[in-house]
Amino acid sequence: MLESWIFSVCGLFVFQLLEKIRQVNFTLQNSQVHFDANGDPLTGYDLVMWKWTGQTWSFDVIGSFLQNPDRLNIGQAGLLWHTKDNQVPVSTCSKVCVKGEKRMQVGLHECCFDCVACPTGTFLNSSDLYNCQPCGTDQWAPVRSEICFNRTTEFLSWADPVSWALLTGITLLLLLLAGTAALFARNLTTPVVKSAGGRMCFLMLGALICACCSLYCYFGEPTWHTCLLRLPVFSISFTICLSCIATRAFQILCIFKLASKWPAFYSAWMRHNGPNLFIGACTAAQVVMCLVLLSTNPSVPRKDYTTVTMLIIFQCSEDDAIWRLLYNTVLGICCFVISYMGKDLPENYNETKCITCSLLINFVCFICFLTTYAFYRGKYLVAIMVLSNLTTLSGIFGGYFLPKGYIILFRAELNTTEHFQMSIQSYTTKRSSD
Repeated sequence: MLESWIFSVCGLFVFQLLEKIRQVNFTLQNSQVHFDANGDPLTGYDLVMWKWTGQTWSFDVIGSFLQNPDRLNIGQAGLLWHTKDNQVPVSTCSKVCVKGEKRMQVGLHECCFDCVACPTGTFLNSSDLYNCQPCGTDQWAPVRSEICFNRTTEFLSWADPVSWALLTGITLLLLLLAGTAALFARNLTTPVVKSAGGRMCFLMLGALICACCSLYCYFGEPTWHTCLLRLPVFSISFTICLSCIATRAFQILCIFKLASKWPAFYSAWMRHNGPNLFIGACTAAQVVMCLVLLSTNPSVPRKDYTTVTMLIIFQCSEDDAIWRLLYNTVLGICCFVISYMGKDLPENYNETKCITCSLLINFVCFICFLTTYAFYRGKYLVAIMVLSNLTTLSGIFGGYFLPKGYIILFRAELNTTEHFQMSIQSYTTKRSSD
């Protein structure tokens, strides 16, 4: 628009006018007036402050800018600032960020930015104020951090007070199991030991001892050997114990109930060594399961960096432990069903109460561990597992072996052939009357 107006009035284009302006050079009031190559004056400028009062306005010259050489002159007395108490305003684009906050640039200018806190696991390096740097794998940092801290590696150590309590319980149970084995060996020919399973009791006690010894592998820094052995040894040993209990309960049930109804079945069961076959089959199934799980997903030492920000939880990777526990739980249910079928057997051969109590403890421990496993992760998860297994083993010992040991030691009058014969005779008479 301006170009067309100049052309209509002067008959010149703007670039032609600019060429002429560059040539202007004269003196006015002792000041030389001329222009640079861009058409800008080289004489300097007056700095003007405008003042508005209501509908009226005025201006004052408060300073000047002169060139050749460049000089800026400002009269401070004439300045009027529209701030509180007429104070000079602070010219800042952004506030200074606090420690641990990075600068997030807003717009094109680096001086304009927002302050954003560095998140957990990162820190702000003083050499780069615009980016948060990640910490190393073995380090951590809180929000708004300028440095990273080393994480503490945690596992259930032998010196932990919780470990001392559990180790005391494990050792005490081992001593009781060994003492019971010695007591049963000394009284092997007595009716109480025979009714408990005779020589099969030593297999059960040996399995419980092996399971108890496997609990020592849960303490201390996890290693490849302890991770690989502890769960399979416990699972297989506990399977042997449960299969022995189920076999013994089934044998007694056959003698008092099934032998008269299905004599051929009972004869075949004993002739083909059914008890040993059942124990071997149950144990073999658990062994195969352990081998398959070890080959597909072996338990190895693993560091957990995600559960606790400041810690590294060092433990064994036992993600498939649930399957071994479920197998033994199903086997325990079979024991309970068989023992319940013989709830009306003679008192000396009736294991229903003892087995029910033992298996109930096993089920409660299993449910408690599953609940804890679903909601808790930490170094004491191992302690909870040890406590669960120790309580289960104690339940089997206390429910099955402890009453028999009590009779041998303190109720010798009940550990006689006559007493057992009277119990059987009373049971036979009762069934005949029914």
